[in-house]
Amino acid sequence: MPAFNWPDWKPLPLEPDAAPEQAAPPPDPAAMREQKIADDTRVEDALNRFVTARQSALFEAPDAFYRTQGVDAIHAAPGTTQKLDDLRGELMDGLANDNQRQRLGASLDAQTQLTRENMARHVGEQSLAWQRQVAQDRIATLAKEAALHHNDDDLVDTLGHAAATAARAHARVGEGPPGGQAEDAAAATARSGVLGAAIQTRLDSGNTGEAAALFDKLKNQLDPTHAEPLQANIDAAQRFDAAKAYAGQLVPQWTGGSHDEVDAQHAAATRQNQSDNRADPAYQADVQHVLDVQHATQKRGIDGATAQRAQAVTDWLTRTGLNGEPQTSRPPPALWKQLSPDEQAALDKRLVVNARGEVPPVAEGRTPAAASNIGLPGAGAATLGETAKAGAEAASGLISRAAPYVGRAASGVGAAATILLVPRNTQATNIELGDGLRIRSAPGQRTVTIERQVDKGVLGTGVGARWEELPVQAEHATAPDGRSIIAIDPRQLESAIGADAVNRIRQQAGIAMADPPDDPAKPKEEGQAR
Repeated sequence: MPAFNWPDWKPLPLEPDAAPEQAAPPPDPAAMREQKIADDTRVEDALNRFVTARQSALFEAPDAFYRTQGVDAIHAAPGTTQKLDDLRGELMDGLANDNQRQRLGASLDAQTQLTRENMARHVGEQSLAWQRQVAQDRIATLAKEAALHHNDDDLVDTLGHAAATAARAHARVGEGPPGGQAEDAAAATARSGVLGAAIQTRLDSGNTGEAAALFDKLKNQLDPTHAEPLQANIDAAQRFDAAKAYAGQLVPQWTGGSHDEVDAQHAAATRQNQSDNRADPAYQADVQHVLDVQHATQKRGIDGATAQRAQAVTDWLTRTGLNGEPQTSRPPPALWKQLSPDEQAALDKRLVVNARGEVPPVAEGRTPAAASNIGLPGAGAATLGETAKAGAEAASGLISRAAPYVGRAASGVGAAATILLVPRNTQATNIELGDGLRIRSAPGQRTVTIERQVDKGVLGTGVGARWEELPVQAEHATAPDGRSIIAIDPRQLESAIGADAVNRIRQQAGIAMADPPDDPAKPKEEGQAR
């Protein structure tokens, strides 16, 4: 029986025992709706997580991409992009079905594309900024190099040309075409800055003349923003050099012997400066500054020498003999000659005390054991008796002759209700008053200062003793008989040291009390004593 070919388009006949297939039931609309909601929510949640992570990576994290600048932005771009790609992969892998992955993939692709475009824009901007910064750093380095080699004119000129080249490279960074006025101006400004740095360094080094010479040579190549300050600085330096030279003429050589001597030199130079330069206050101020600095330097040197001298005296006095006996010999001649007459006298008295084997009185704040080598009165106390005796004799008839005394010269002190009159029987600059006080005056000055002794110097010898100035007004005056006196405001003195101390000083040093001279132009108040 021949084979029968059954056509493909004709359905196969049913087997006798086969039953027809049942058709699949249609999907449940409610279930489909819930599945769609779940897919949408899952996709939106993943998208939110991506956007939040992107915001942190680009803006908020400590190492956020948009916080990077210059070359750092270039280096940070690949890492940031990789971090976002890794996050995309994690989010896609965590989805439940292809529908979610298809929908989230499309959204993330759009987000990633926009993010990469913005990152590329930032990288481009920062790349330009990096190029500009490199050029600026090059110019700054050349300016520093010119300052370091400011005395080499040829090298400074070469460095200026190099700075101009770097400035042109800086000007070319961007979209503008090379060349042009902007590039030429940038090159000229950079060269001017390098040349100006060399000139300024010469000024700062004190080479005013060389700085002025280089400025005159290069001023046509300097930018006005550099030339004008340099010109002002050179003028100021030349003016100050002239002030220093003039101050040197006023005081060719500081004596350096004592505070009183350098104070007198300083006062005389100050008066001369004020007289000579009255019409030029700025120049006068420059000269005065030089004088003040030199004056302070000299006094500091004197203090240093005094401290060294005091230490040398201490070392000498604390030396003992073989049997432990105290020092009784004068120090070596080299040290002895450095001491003032008052210090020599005080030291001699101390050596006599040592020779007698007497124990000096205990100093305040020291134990008896520690006071065995101290306590000798200073030079002022040693001469106090003589001063008091002479002062008392001179003051005995002074009150009657001093009312009214020729105190018109003592205008400041004359305003006091009463005046302390101190006889001045010596031309010494220091007059002891007792109670650790002294009057100190400088030659040629009308006003004087009242000082209180802070300590008695090394081992109580007066060597290196320190004094402080009291806020008490006092000045030289002349009595009707022509005698020189010192007028002191008693109210200020009493306020500084107390009434008891003032009374003791008056009794010890022979200080008289007198009314100030009458002022004919000022009427007396009713009941005022005459």
